[in-house]
Amino acid sequence: SIPAGQVLPGHYLYVAAYSDDSVRQGVLGTFLDTLSGVKVETGAGPWQVCATGDDYDGRDLTEVPPNGGPSRDTINADISKCNAWTAAGGSGPATTSGGWVDQDISFGLGEIYYGSFNDSSAPAGWGQISCIPATARWMWFNSDPDTIADPTAGGGNHKEYLIFRLPMDFTPTCPTVNEPIVECIPGALGPSGCYAVTVSVVNSSTAPVDTVLVQGHGASPSVVTLNPPLAPGDARSISVTICPDQSVIAAGTASLTFVFPGMFACCRQEVRFGLPECPSEPCVNIPTYRAECVPGDANAIDLWFEFDPPPGGGGFLHMGGGIEPDLVPLPLGDTNLVIGPLHIDNAPGPIHDITTRVTTRKWCTMFYVTPDGDDGTCCHKRVCFDLPTCGLPATPVASAPGGSPPPTTLEGATPADGRSR
Repeated sequence: SIPAGQVLPGHYLYVAAYSDDSVRQGVLGTFLDTLSGVKVETGAGPWQVCATGDDYDGRDLTEVPPNGGPSRDTINADISKCNAWTAAGGSGPATTSGGWVDQDISFGLGEIYYGSFNDSSAPAGWGQISCIPATARWMWFNSDPDTIADPTAGGGNHKEYLIFRLPMDFTPTCPTVNEPIVECIPGALGPSGCYAVTVSVVNSSTAPVDTVLVQGHGASPSVVTLNPPLAPGDARSISVTICPDQSVIAAGTASLTFVFPGMFACCRQEVRFGLPECPSEPCVNIPTYRAECVPGDANAIDLWFEFDPPPGGGGFLHMGGGIEPDLVPLPLGDTNLVIGPLHIDNAPGPIHDITTRVTTRKWCTMFYVTPDGDDGTCCHKRVCFDLPTCGLPATPVASAPGGSPPPTTLEGATPADGRSR
């Protein structure tokens, strides 16, 4: 077991080994990072070996160096030599491996050897070590691969003693995140401004993943617990809600951190996705309306209109622009309502467009629909109505007005183009 915090990129695990030049020899083991839970075994992965050329034959491992083996200072010095030989292109003496070698890198002086698995198929006399997984393999250095088939078979001096090393970067390959699926989340009346983001995660690492931390754009939940943990090679869909702020127009991002058992952060994946256009349903609809002049007051207007409330109804309709009353309760039920009479004290005067020869008197207000009358606005829309001129002189746009006499009532019309939604 390797203590927590010592498995770091750029560091190595070293195993110094030597034999008595008799019967069989080899290195077999399994190593556990106690923080991440990641295991590595001999005979697999990026192991390398350096044959130092120095021979130790001590049979009693309790003996102190030199009879029992190389001292720590000797091992450290030889590691430095192996590093220098390797950096110089395998400049070590012919009695050594020339530097650090594996199954792909060799300086013509020998290479690493992966032999039998630790199982019942092991050669006679080798035996199976019960405390080590059967997937681990015996390994050694082969000083002459052209003539020696199995250097663990016994006899001979394979330029021992040997130093094996394994890079202490146990971090598995980061899980793969496939193209996300992004869907609009509807609100009570139209888009909510949030999106459902679903990604398929493929655990291409060598260790299970039990937690995913999610960051970015108001992500919820921020912690996704995978139960059971996502095993190596398996895939699973993860869904989160993303609520971008108003400054995010067309694209969003989310940061996913994959965590191994024991809260060891494996890696972080940045997920980018487009934000689809979310169709909006009309907040309110006004099929027809009627506006009448108030006798004796050309600036005043009484207004009635049909009103299609939001689905389900209920709540209140708020209106601005000096209209009275400015708050109308909406009954429950999805039915057409007639709102009115509403009174406008100071409607704007008429305007005459000499180009189109049309006289108009337009009044606009903002409609707010709320569920409780005060808070929690469901939607708001600007709505404009054409009003009768009530005999008032029109203000010309460019020259003296003309055309037909001003109307005193408008009935059966619809609000000004496109303003009812």
